[in-house]
Amino acid sequence: MKRFSKKMFRTPPPELTPAYFWGINDVMDTAVMKAQLHDMYENGCRSVCLHPFPKGWRAERPSRMTPDYLSDEYMEIIKELVEECQKLGMQYYLYDEGGFPSGGACGKVWAENPEKYTRTLYYQENGTLHHTRVCDPEGNAPYPDILVPEVTKRFIELTHEHFKKYIGEHLGSTVKYAFTDEPCMPNWTADMPKLFRKKTGLPLQENLEKIFIPKAGESEKTTEIRIAYYEIWAQLFLKRYLIPVRRWCRKNHILSGGHFNSEDLLEGNILSGHGNIMQALRHMDLPGVDAIWRQIFPGQKNNPFPKYASSAANQNGNTLTVAEIFGVYSNSITPQEMRFVADYMLVRGINVFVLSLYMLEYFDHYMSGCRPHRGPCDPAWKYMKIFHDYLSRCGTLLSMGKSANNTAFYYDIRSIYAGAEYAEKATADHLEISEKLLQMQCGFDYVDDIMLASSVIQDGSLKIGKASYQTLVLPESRWISKKAREKIEAFTASGGTVLLPDQLQKVPRLVKTSLQDLRVLKQTAQEKSIYFFTNESSKEQKIKITIPEQERISFANPFDGKFYEIKSTGGTFEWTFDGYGSAAFVTGAAPDAVYSEKTFQNHFLINQGWKLQVLKHYFPGREKYETSVKSTPAIPCKLGDWRSYISKDFSGDVLYTVEFENPGNVKNAVLDLGKVCYCCSVNLNGKEVGKSFFTPHRFNIRLKSGKNRLNITVSNLFSNALISEEAQKNWEKYKTAMPYEKTQRDFEKDSLASGLFGPVKIYY
Repeated sequence: MKRFSKKMFRTPPPELTPAYFWGINDVMDTAVMKAQLHDMYENGCRSVCLHPFPKGWRAERPSRMTPDYLSDEYMEIIKELVEECQKLGMQYYLYDEGGFPSGGACGKVWAENPEKYTRTLYYQENGTLHHTRVCDPEGNAPYPDILVPEVTKRFIELTHEHFKKYIGEHLGSTVKYAFTDEPCMPNWTADMPKLFRKKTGLPLQENLEKIFIPKAGESEKTTEIRIAYYEIWAQLFLKRYLIPVRRWCRKNHILSGGHFNSEDLLEGNILSGHGNIMQALRHMDLPGVDAIWRQIFPGQKNNPFPKYASSAANQNGNTLTVAEIFGVYSNSITPQEMRFVADYMLVRGINVFVLSLYMLEYFDHYMSGCRPHRGPCDPAWKYMKIFHDYLSRCGTLLSMGKSANNTAFYYDIRSIYAGAEYAEKATADHLEISEKLLQMQCGFDYVDDIMLASSVIQDGSLKIGKASYQTLVLPESRWISKKAREKIEAFTASGGTVLLPDQLQKVPRLVKTSLQDLRVLKQTAQEKSIYFFTNESSKEQKIKITIPEQERISFANPFDGKFYEIKSTGGTFEWTFDGYGSAAFVTGAAPDAVYSEKTFQNHFLINQGWKLQVLKHYFPGREKYETSVKSTPAIPCKLGDWRSYISKDFSGDVLYTVEFENPGNVKNAVLDLGKVCYCCSVNLNGKEVGKSFFTPHRFNIRLKSGKNRLNITVSNLFSNALISEEAQKNWEKYKTAMPYEKTQRDFEKDSLASGLFGPVKIYY
């Protein structure tokens, strides 16, 4: 992906198309599973990430999965499915765990030596330090201490090596990625006293309270002891888990990838057991993040954490980054909200996506489960190919070449370790400065003490791994390491620019524009520049943008895969962004056509004579999801929320029909449906016109003289049916097995309006 390719943008390779977490919770019938693979493929997903939910993983969430996880019978089925992926031209992720978190082979590692492999945790309660040996409750798969040296070795033998016996010939071809999911180390392991004394010369037991209970106003010596402990701890995670996993993946020609828990929170470095998110991500060849629980959502304050993964990739010289998205967003997430979340990720450097969730079967508590549910049970599924193709093309384009980011921003991990007021200030500074740099359209990556200390100073540039920066943004910090400070001083002496938070206006910008809500990503490939812009406000914005390049500029259309030359002068052009809209542009690429916005002198409304009828009903039955295809008689209606005519709990497809007269000799025209909740397909005079998933819902049409008949099929979201009183009553007995239900049910109240709202206009 170092080169620019129009052909690849038009037809992305399988590994750059989105995958679904494919939840395996029932009898693994290969005929059923192959049919589901074909369904995903036909709907634009040529990748799949099989995610087993084994028996015994979670006692409160029982599974019917058979054969047993990692048994020979299980592996034979996996082999058959991978071979089916090869036939289809799909890419198969090697998901490395049974359930999650990764590292325990669904309890099998722990079971080999429970005494040695049980985790020990220190915690404070009301100012008093406690410790406990943690074994998961009876019926759950116990998770081992992954800092015990032989644990990861045994984990790899039980999982990765076992997969290799069955699908080894596909590693590096049909199987290109491994996915490790939220591995988590305890804050203590047996040889920590020895390692701590070796680094600090101090006895660990006498300093435990100082380490685990930060206090305001404590001595610098105490803070230094705490920082030293966490640095040892973070290094152990690399040495004893991430590096062995990556070594195996590289040896077997696949990329080690995945994500960690709570990477969006700076305190997650300590609380969620990955130690140092920047350091951990740099030890993956496919670094990633996830967005669940609406961590990213329009209209709220969102953290910049996708840039942690892209910063690591840029410094590693990788071109790919991955995101797991939409888990626990609920079925109420609208197409526009989905695009916002994806664009938020894309413009911050993510280009490969694993979506949640496509289940093998929905039954009992899985009917609630982790939503949104995708697949044939979802009314919107038949339109999702539009979104999948969008992700494929945007991700492919933004994986070409290398990042143009020219500014490094210090990630103050040592202040996070320091805790108390230092961590609080570092977190506030990090979020505030990140947002300002994004508002200024600056291209920046995060860099921590370790990378600063290992950087090379050359001709006024700070070379960090494969990346090179001319500017360093440095928040005030008492705890920057000595080696990092020495490199910062050398960088300044060589002519490099070091800027404090009150000097941000001097940070170089990628483009010139006056809109703070505009975000930009820039890549360079074969003397071409690739720009991706997002408008992160809800308002439509017509914006003048100036880029440094003087070559002709083309709009890269992710919906048809073509390049359209736009009007520009000296690198300046104007573009109208919809609210929460996005657009990609390439300089110096041969265009397929000239971009032109159609203008019309006339239009007419179609606001009378509408009828509607139910075509298909999607609903949760007592035992599984069901559909009913019996249509109702057409009834006259006004445009607006169909809940005035149909049950408020209805999820499905409704047909709107109308006949109208051609007002003259109009032939070529544009149909604008106005507001649609939420997806639609159009048929005019018996001919299919097309489908629409995103706003604006516009179609090129050709009218005939006289009377025309317009049929519009509208599909709403599955949320209406899922929050019904009947569903809630039926699921009551599974309450303990549905940890996400209340959150999702609250979310799903946001998007219940359904139907064709209009106004429906025809422009000519």
